[in-house]
Amino acid sequence: MKLYHATDRENLESITEVGLFPGDGGTKVRDKTRDTIQGSGLIGVFGFTSLEEAINFAIDNNYDGLIYEFDSSDYDTIDDPEYDDVAKFVITSTPIAAKLIFEQWA
Repeated sequence: MKLYHATDRENLESITEVGLFPGDGGTKVRDKTRDTIQGSGLIGVFGFTSLEEAINFAIDNNYDGLIYEFDSSDYDTIDDPEYDDVAKFVITSTPIAAKLIFEQWA
């Protein structure tokens, strides 16, 4: 499955050199009234199921935006409950190769 990862321009060099580096999904639970991956201890990479959703996320988070496309087929992937079936969390402890496909704010 192709997924789309939104990030800030400051990550361009790192992603170009290493790929999308896995994180812990956020260790702090921001809202205990909603299901969340944050605080679960899972390691991986977030991705959206559509380019439009990734762009909306970038705008909502004031990213100086880059959108990367990556293939999640070789990884275990779970739904991200915070985003109503439009986002996935790809479980991996190694970086994922990604292709820069969109620079709206360049």
